[in-house]
Amino acid sequence: MMRKIIVLIIAISFTLQSYACKTVKNNETSIAAIDNVTENATENLTENAEDGVDLYDVDADNAKSRKDAGIKEEKIDSSLVEDGYTYIDIKYPVLTSTKGEENIQTALDVVNDDLKKAAEKFYGDNKDTVKTDKEETGIENYHLSHDSTDVYVTRRDDKHLSIRVFTYEDYMGAHPIYYISGYNFDVNTGKKLNLYDVIKDKEEFRKYLYKWCEEHSEEDMIFEEEYKETIDNYVDEKSDLQFFFYDIDKLCVIFQIYDIAPYAVGAISVEIPKELRK
Repeated sequence: MMRKIIVLIIAISFTLQSYACKTVKNNETSIAAIDNVTENATENLTENAEDGVDLYDVDADNAKSRKDAGIKEEKIDSSLVEDGYTYIDIKYPVLTSTKGEENIQTALDVVNDDLKKAAEKFYGDNKDTVKTDKEETGIENYHLSHDSTDVYVTRRDDKHLSIRVFTYEDYMGAHPIYYISGYNFDVNTGKKLNLYDVIKDKEEFRKYLYKWCEEHSEEDMIFEEEYKETIDNYVDEKSDLQFFFYDIDKLCVIFQIYDIAPYAVGAISVEIPKELRK
């Protein structure tokens, strides 16, 4: 219930914004689980951690998680301003290893490249439409936003580096949208891990997700007719299922908003049992 209330507050807050891109500071949607992002991190697990990370009901310090992981974030602002008004607000991060670790920087460059491309795509998809439409209603009525600077290091030890990125986009609809990306790397090689680098058996994984949705159908308002198709697309790699490591050695996968439940429920995390993992 708390998660749903917080998601609704976030939606209302974004809708009421005008002419400037703002982050909802008091309802910062960050993942829980760790303070010091080392193998000894065991505190601050949320109440429902047995099912997965609560993505909303948490007050995580993103800057601290990056600092403890030896990662610096530079915020890039590519907003477009005309006549004193910002009408496309674009922000994305550039991440750098503060310890000069080559494999870590190789991993961070993958994240940097993805987030820069996403920001450039948002700009390219929207700049001409906004410039055309604003002639009729005035540029002050147009303020589209893209912000991927909410970066949290969920795990950093001698085995894995995991990074969760929250990307917010506002197309001036009824509410903004957001997407949660998980970046997971082998710290010894810098290799990015895919889903089946960490999951043993595709069919057992599918069955587990089916079962999880069935058990949470009422609590999380799961779409009864659609969830199996969504799971199949993810398991069969027709769509890209996001995941990340957190705490000492836990793993969760993320269903995005609208994937298997209404917007008000928000994105849903599901912890994957160790017996399903490599």
